[in-house]
Amino acid sequence: MELNFIKEMQWRGMIHNAMPGVEEQIKKEMTTAYVGIDPTADSLHIGHLVGVMMLKHFQRCGHKPIVLVGGFNDADTNRLFWWVVQRE
Repeated sequence: MELNFIKEMQWRGMIHNAMPGVEEQIKKEMTTAYVGIDPTADSLHIGHLVGVMMLKHFQRCGHKPIVLVGGFNDADTNRLFWWVVQRE
């Protein structure tokens, strides 16, 4: 059974609409998406979990999720992030 990510997220009430072309892109081929979370922030909240939950559904629909966790505030870490993304 092939799941449609946009329809699944709309059914769950997690999105209302999407940028033009997104649905066509994710129907056309496997797509990569990421969410970055900085656990060193003063507070973590339910909003951080929502992005991770969306990535799990994205993965279930046949796409590639990337979760970045860490303090991405220095130049060395930013270089590592771009290296990982470019290698995909």
